[in-house]
Amino acid sequence: MDSLYYRAVTTNRRGIFLVAAGREPVPAGEAGTAASLAAAAVVSFLKGEEPEAAPVTLAFRPPDGACAACLTCVRTCPHGAMVVQGKALVRTRSCQGCGICVAECPAHALELPEYTDVRLLQAAAGDKGGN
Repeated sequence: MDSLYYRAVTTNRRGIFLVAAGREPVPAGEAGTAASLAAAAVVSFLKGEEPEAAPVTLAFRPPDGACAACLTCVRTCPHGAMVVQGKALVRTRSCQGCGICVAECPAHALELPEYTDVRLLQAAAGDKGGN
């Protein structure tokens, strides 16, 4: 499994759920309970009741040609949200806004708009002014 920190039936991919047997062998008497938990998670997901943060949009920093298509973002994204087709593209439905691709990009071609360098430096200096 990709992460030890996800709940028993969820994975690091939105909309992908596991019944306990998908993780480890389950005694026959517990299989029904495991299936019920997975089904409840699917129903919650379909109702939009995901216990996840709101989607975060990635932005590309200027210049537009900064992306070297090195695949670092694709390799490091734990959510499978990055693809490269000439340059890096974000699968917005998969992106969880964790920022790993931003931190690992050697060309500094990506940024999270809510966490730009300027905003982070202002916050560190105690400036509450936005932008």
